[in-house]
Formats: sequence, C-alpha cells, structure tokens
Amino acid sequence: MALPAGRLGTQYARHTAVVDPDRARAYAAATNDANPAYLSGDVAPPVFGVVPTWAATMTALDDLVPAESMPMLLHAGQDMRFHHPIRPRMTLVTAALPYNSRATRRARG
Repeated sequence: MALPAGRLGTQYARHTAVVDPDRARAYAAATNDANPAYLSGDVAPPVFGVVPTWAATMTALDDLVPAESMPMLLHAGQDMRFHHPIRPRMTLVTAALPYNSRATRRARG
C-alpha cells in the first residue's frame, strides 16, 4: 500500500468535543477501572482521551489511507499529552498531525 508520503507532517483541522460524563463513566466501567474518582464522574480515566480525539484521527486517516487499504490498517500508537485531568463537561480541542508510517509483513493464515 503506497501512502501519499508528501502529506506526512500536515496538521489537519481541529476537532472540538465536550466530555460527556456518562460516556466517561461508561469507559471506566468497560475497561474495568474501578477507581472511585472515575466511577463517580469527578474525572475521566486518562486513556479516555482517545474517545474525543478519534474524529481528528479519522480525518487524517481518511485523507492518507486509500479506502481499499483501511481494513489492513493497524493502529500502533499515538502521542498524547495531558496538561490537566480530563473532567466531565470539559471542552477538548484535538488535531491530527501524522508524522510517520511503517509497512510491516502481513500475517499469513
């Protein structure tokens, strides 16, 4: 799969999301995180940050990865910076800036 390498380093449009307290509590429950602060809704689990950032990620992927190659795509990592705890009703602004791609061998089965 050939990706348009010239677009790496492009910052895509920012996306804004408001943290839904019920969704944050559900995320904690779904990941078996019994931290009382998360289950009470006072603060969201740190990795909940992937939920409101997904739209920004998909904007970049839709531009970089051909549609027929999407099923073969593997998300291997992302950089996340936490400046403050994620709290319910907080407004988060995210933007994707793809900087690397790596081809690996396909598993044969």
